[in-house]
Amino acid sequence: MPWKLISNDTKAQAAMQNAFNNPEMVVLSDWTHMTSQEIRDVSVAANIDPFCTDSVLVNGKGSVNCQPSSLIESLIPPPVLALLGPDFPYSAKGCAPLRSPVEQTNTTHFFDLVPPSMWDVCTATSAPSEVITLDAQTGWASLNFISTSSVLELTGEFTPFPR
Repeated sequence: MPWKLISNDTKAQAAMQNAFNNPEMVVLSDWTHMTSQEIRDVSVAANIDPFCTDSVLVNGKGSVNCQPSSLIESLIPPPVLALLGPDFPYSAKGCAPLRSPVEQTNTTHFFDLVPPSMWDVCTATSAPSEVITLDAQTGWASLNFISTSSVLELTGEFTPFPR
């Protein structure tokens, strides 16, 4: 492996190789409290694309985290806000607006058949979160991310170990 391109320190190179050989697996998934059959039934009846989930799970753990609309809107990239316009605010779940022409196709929809709990109502839950513990003494860690999400395009941020 090209560890020498990162460091000339042979101990650091050995630590990188060890981390590479022993990765920590992290499975990411989106979750909804409706069954697949329920989602399908609503999608077909209302003629919508079901692009809203309840939460993101890390290694099967997580909970529904409801945030104020001001925070949700502060995280939406300006080009997306410009596309949606003021008439189409994000939902309480943080989902793109159901009625947005950007979100749905240009066919006839039956939005009244979509239960509020599927899109607009955020009901917080409390469950354990995944904690990935790494040993700072080793100097290096390898995380292998596996996305099993069905709807979301997941992104993340990493905070380095304190030194």
